[in-house]
Amino acid sequence: GLNVRTSGRRYAQAFTDYYQPFIAKHEHMLEHYLVHYAYRTQFPFGSKAVNDSLDGEARVGAFTRQYLLMAAYFAIVRATMIGLAAHHGSAFGIDHAIRCIQSSSRTLEHCTTYAPEVLRILGGKGIANTTSISVLTQDPR
Repeated sequence: GLNVRTSGRRYAQAFTDYYQPFIAKHEHMLEHYLVHYAYRTQFPFGSKAVNDSLDGEARVGAFTRQYLLMAAYFAIVRATMIGLAAHHGSAFGIDHAIRCIQSSSRTLEHCTTYAPEVLRILGGKGIANTTSISVLTQDPR
């Protein structure tokens, strides 16, 4: 069976062996994702649909909430890309990355129930400000 320690090692190995060399050559892909995310969601204000889905408490510190969502979505996209890189190995390429970004974007950003859930989960883990979210955006060690 696969335990947390083994999974972590495999994830870090996939990051080092396949994802990191790919993204070093194609760093612009994630930059474009973030620019398009900011445009689509009217960052830092947030889209009306997502803002309407957040309860009053989640709207407090609106900029921080929008940043937490953007960083969480980025982390999910990146983790998914690392998983795909692990699966495809040296064959991992631009087409895989584009499909991953497009699928993740459609799934995450268009679901109005997801944003409040992400904020609830992050808050439950003590991730409620711009400093604590950095744990999700750092490279695995």
